[in-house]
Amino acid sequence: PAPAPGPAQAQPIRSLPAPCGMVPHTTVRQIVPDAKQSKSANSTLTTCTYTAPGREARWLRVEAHLHLQMGATDPVKNAQDYYNAQWTQARAPQLERTITLEPQPDMGDQAYRWFKVDKGQPTVVGVVTARIRNVVVTVSYSEQAVGKGEQEEREGACMAKVMRTAREVLRSLH
Repeated sequence: PAPAPGPAQAQPIRSLPAPCGMVPHTTVRQIVPDAKQSKSANSTLTTCTYTAPGREARWLRVEAHLHLQMGATDPVKNAQDYYNAQWTQARAPQLERTITLEPQPDMGDQAYRWFKVDKGQPTVVGVVTARIRNVVVTVSYSEQAVGKGEQEEREGACMAKVMRTAREVLRSLH
């Protein structure tokens, strides 16, 4: 039998799952109880945001960008370029204060994790951006953190939630 295709030989992803179909309901209930969801989608971009009623600082957002073959363009190369632009933008934030920003080696073809504080807001945000072949996924989770000390203490719990969700989203793309 022929060997299984390696990452470089894997076929590009042809379509995205439904915008709110990438995260299991049990995960959403644990991370954002009683969440209201809003979604939008077209053939190359899906977004789903889950918001906790009455606690606007607590939300989970999943965004997936599909890069398709267009003429001679390489969809995987286009996704790499988009991912690299996101990484560059994260390294020079305008509206956030970065606490941690680092590559995440065990997730997809490329990934990074970012823990930040929204300037002027009492919120912390955990973000994972990952590329798998020709799709770039960004999962963001926000919660309230009142004091500066509390902001940094929230990193472990916040990042655990966003990492778990990002892994589930990437599994939904296979």
